Amino acid sequence: MTRRLDLMDSGTAVGTLEITSSLFPLFLRSFFVALFGSTCGVVIFVTLRAVALAEKSLRKSEEKLTVKVSRCQGSAVGSRPC
Repeated sequence: MTRRLDLMDSGTAVGTLEITSSLFPLFLRSFFVALFGSTCGVVIFVTLRAVALAEKSLRKSEEKLTVKVSRCQGSAVGSRPC
């Protein structure tokens, strides 16, 4: 990125001031911010997905256990164990 300005003396241009700056540091910083944000997003997504799957598995296990317990409660005292 370049910017030029004329240096004036009593209304007459006596020189030029030119300022040049590279955009590479800005692009590099933007890249690292995007990389950090994407990494955080992926970590949060994977964590929430794992929690959801664990909850689903726990609910299935609880349902199976509830069925077994209710079956055992209904059996007679002298009958075969559950």
